[in-house]
Amino acid sequence: MLTQLEKNKLVSYIKKTPDRNIYVDEVRNILSEKNRNNKNISLVLLSFFSEYTIKKMNEGDVTVNTISRLLTAIITFIYWTRNDNLDIDNNTLYSIRSINRVYKEYISRNSKESSDDVEAMLELIEKEVGKEEITDIAIRELLFKIEELNSEIESNRSIILDLENAIRDKDKVINGSNRKYKRLEEELNGKRKEIERLNALVQEYLCDITRLTNENKGLNSFITTLNSEISGVQNKNKDLLNEIKELTKSVSDLKKRISDLEREIEVIRNNIDLEEDIIEDIIRLLFTGDMTKDELITSLKDKVTYDSFNRLINKARNRVNIGNTSISINPRYSIIAPAVASNRVFDINNSNLTVDLVLTSDYHLTLNNADRNYDLIESLYDYCEDNNINLIINLGDFFGFKYEDLGKYELYRQGKELVNGIIETFPSREGIYHGVLGGNHDEDSLKYGYDSIGMLTKDREDIINLGYTHALVTFDGIRNPLSNILLHHIDRRIKDPIEYDTYNEADYRRYLDIYNRFSNRDAYIHLLGGAHISGLFSNFLLVPSLSCDRRFNGAMRLRIYFNLDSTISNIVIVPLVLGDRVKEVMDISYSKTR
Repeated sequence: MLTQLEKNKLVSYIKKTPDRNIYVDEVRNILSEKNRNNKNISLVLLSFFSEYTIKKMNEGDVTVNTISRLLTAIITFIYWTRNDNLDIDNNTLYSIRSINRVYKEYISRNSKESSDDVEAMLELIEKEVGKEEITDIAIRELLFKIEELNSEIESNRSIILDLENAIRDKDKVINGSNRKYKRLEEELNGKRKEIERLNALVQEYLCDITRLTNENKGLNSFITTLNSEISGVQNKNKDLLNEIKELTKSVSDLKKRISDLEREIEVIRNNIDLEEDIIEDIIRLLFTGDMTKDELITSLKDKVTYDSFNRLINKARNRVNIGNTSISINPRYSIIAPAVASNRVFDINNSNLTVDLVLTSDYHLTLNNADRNYDLIESLYDYCEDNNINLIINLGDFFGFKYEDLGKYELYRQGKELVNGIIETFPSREGIYHGVLGGNHDEDSLKYGYDSIGMLTKDREDIINLGYTHALVTFDGIRNPLSNILLHHIDRRIKDPIEYDTYNEADYRRYLDIYNRFSNRDAYIHLLGGAHISGLFSNFLLVPSLSCDRRFNGAMRLRIYFNLDSTISNIVIVPLVLGDRVKEVMDISYSKTR
C-alpha cells in the first residue's frame, strides 16, 4: 500500500514532469524500500492514479493540462504492468474504462475546451485495456442483468396471468367497477410494452455477448502469439546467460592476469625507486669532491656493482646536465660547474624608427616572496598591455638565492627546486617578452652545478636569456656606438646619495673596464642594475629595483627614437612607481653628448 506521503510525492512529481518524460527509475526513487521491492507495485500505481484522476475530474479541481500529465502516467504504468507480466484486476479496469466518460462529463460540467492530446491518450487507453481483460467480467455482468430481466419478465407474466384470470371472471369483474377494469387493462398494456422493451434489451445484450465472445477469441489468438514470442525470448535469454558465464570466466582470468602484472609492476617500481635513490647518492657524493669508480662503489656500500655502475653514472650525468653543468668522465668523476655566459649581443627589431620598452631590476625571487613580487610584476604587465609595450628587461638578480652552510649538494637541490617552481608560476602575458640578464645572485648558482638563467629560459618561450653581467643591445643588427645600448649588473652598491662628480663616474668606468669586454664608447647609454638606487648622470642610467630600491620601487620606461640613418636621436625616460597600479612620474629627455 502507498502511504499518504508517497502519494503526495508521486502527484507532485507527475505535475512537475514534462509530458511523456516520466521515468520508472525516478518513480521508484520516490517509493519506500518496501514498495520498491513489491513485485505488484506497477498495479498499485496504476490503480492509484486511475482513481485519483477520476476523483479530481469529479471534483472539478484539476486543469486539462494536469489531466494530460495524469493520463501520461496511467499509460506509463499500463506498459509497466505489461513488462512485469501482471494482470490488471477488475476494479482497476472499471476505473480505467470510466475515465473517458468522467472526462466528457467534466468538460461539459465545467464548460472546458477539450484537448486533442487528451482525446488521443483516451483513445490509446481504450485501445490498450478497454476491450481486453474486462471481457469475461462484462459477459458475466450482462448475463446477470439478463437473469434479472428474465426474473422481472416472469414476475410480469404472473401478474398477466392474474389479470387474465381476472378477465375470465368477467362476471365478477363486471359486477365490480368499470373503472377498475379499464385501469387493469391499461396496466396490462403497459406491462406488455415493458415486456417488449425488455425483450429488445435482452436481444441487444445477446448481440453484445456475441460480439464480446468473438473479440475474446481474437484476444486469445493474440495471447497465443505473444506466448510464442515470449518462449523465443526466453530461449535467447538462456543463450545470453551462457555467454555471460563464459565472459565472467574470461573476466576472472583477466583479473588474475592484471593482479599478476600489478605485482610485477610493484616490483619494478620498487627497483626504480631504489635506483633513483642510488643516483641521488652518486650526485651527493660527487658534490663533496672528486672520486674514482672504486671509491664511489665503496662509498655506496655495495648498492652498485661494477656491471651496473656505467649505466647508473650515465643516468646521474643526464640528471645533472643542466645548462652547461655535467659530470666529468674517468679516471676521476666530479661535478663540473657551468661556465659564465657573459657579454652577449641581443638584437631588437626597429621597423618604425621607435622602440618602446620597460627596464627593471633585482626581483630577488624566492619561494617565500614570489606571490608578493608577482603582484608588482602583474601590475607591470598591465602597464605594458595598456601602452602596447612588448618587451620588459630585467637587469640582474632575477633570483634571490640564499646560500647557507648546507653543503653543495643541498644547495644544488634547493636551487633547482626554486628555479623549477618559478618556471611554473612566474606570470606571463600574450605577446609580451621578458629579457633576463643574470646578476651576481643568479651567477652564484653556477658555483653549485646549475645555470639558473639557462634553466629558466629553456622551459619558458616568453623569457629571453641575455647571459650574465653584461649584454649589448643592437637594433636591426647594426653595430654602431650611436645605435646601441649596453646592459650591466654591478655586484656592489654606490655611495648614497648619488654624487654627480667624477668620482662616481670614474668608479663605474673602472668597474666596466675590468669586467665588460665592450668598450665604454660602444653604446649610446649604459643601463645599470644592481645599485638598488635609481638615477641618471653622464651616460649612465641606474635602473630602480622592483621591491628593494633605496629611492623608489619600480621601473623605467624607455622610448628610443632613431634617425633615418638608424642612429639614436634621443631617449625619453619615464620613471614608473609600482603599487596597485603603475604611476608615471615625469618625462626625462636624454641625448648623448657626441
